[in-house]
Amino acid sequence: MVQFEKKILFITHDYGNYGAGRSLRLILQSNSGNFSLLVPKPILRSGTDFDKVSARTRIPRERVFQRVFEPDRCYVGHIPRIQYLVTALARDFIWKFTKKAFYHWLEKQDFDGIHLNSLMLHKFIHKDFPFVLHVRERFEGNAAHLEKNVAMTAGLIFIDTITKNRLVGMNYNQSIVLPNPIDMTSCQAWPRSSIEKVLKVELSDRTVFSIVGRINDSDKGVGFIVRTFKSLQTEKALLLIFGCGHAQDERTIRQLAGSDPRIKFVGEVEDQGLIYSATDVLLRGENFFSLGRTVFEGLYAGCAVVVPGRAEEIQGVQELSPFRSLVHGYAPRDESELGNALKGLMGFRNRGLQHGGKNVEMYSKAFFDFLRICGR
Repeated sequence: MVQFEKKILFITHDYGNYGAGRSLRLILQSNSGNFSLLVPKPILRSGTDFDKVSARTRIPRERVFQRVFEPDRCYVGHIPRIQYLVTALARDFIWKFTKKAFYHWLEKQDFDGIHLNSLMLHKFIHKDFPFVLHVRERFEGNAAHLEKNVAMTAGLIFIDTITKNRLVGMNYNQSIVLPNPIDMTSCQAWPRSSIEKVLKVELSDRTVFSIVGRINDSDKGVGFIVRTFKSLQTEKALLLIFGCGHAQDERTIRQLAGSDPRIKFVGEVEDQGLIYSATDVLLRGENFFSLGRTVFEGLYAGCAVVVPGRAEEIQGVQELSPFRSLVHGYAPRDESELGNALKGLMGFRNRGLQHGGKNVEMYSKAFFDFLRICGR
């Protein structure tokens, strides 16, 4: 564990169970220091549950703050939703008229460093403060002022070479490529009998395929995976779907799954050890080459992973080097290729923790060393 001596503000759009939020929570839970946290302030529902945020991040309640802002969703795969347009415009309007007060507050707080937990938060960047931008997303190529904002950062953290390559040509002070922090050691607490009892499934000798994350088809390809899985002519396969989605998206995919007894919608599960202990093969279904946090969680837990991407794309990601034998690719949204990959992995069993099941200690040292370099 790192005991960090500097005063740091973490700004995040998410502190939940999914990628960016889960990565930040693991860092805050695994290390200590004079940390503060800024989260979005809701405008059309009840306010932030500060006790919940504090419990999830281990940051004292008095150092958790909120502010109205709208992330710039400038990443590949974003799906604009018309029903959220009004609130998005309202949040952006409020931010524009309150940001002067925000920077005045920053000046009074005198933070040594400010960590932005996503590319989507680049609008916070100001030349007078030591902002570090964490680029977790693939930039989609068009965002007002992004290039200017990136140039004003104290530094950039990329989660892999894919995200870094999307900002080629932009000028910035310094950067580091740092894969997501992972700790899958909780998998050891889940014997097969306990998994069956909690999830109410019979694993027996079946190969368990899993989808982990938000449930939608156009972005995450969950419907595409369900359609492909249904074509498997075997009772020895089980598909577990962990996560939830917007009501209409989830309803559509549940209808697609129908009454197939081999497909189970589990819902959100807080314990990642349970998810990956139950999983033999992790599936991703985007319509572009994609890795993401769940891929590395699966690999450290001993799962095979099947990702959309050509062999040369996969080979080009050096972060996958320690896990080559567990990584399988297919042409994005090609049901035939994905189907062949699933058939080829029938009978595969989770291999147990790989490389100690975690990288969080090594990650924490590199992460805080970089914040120290970038800070005041």
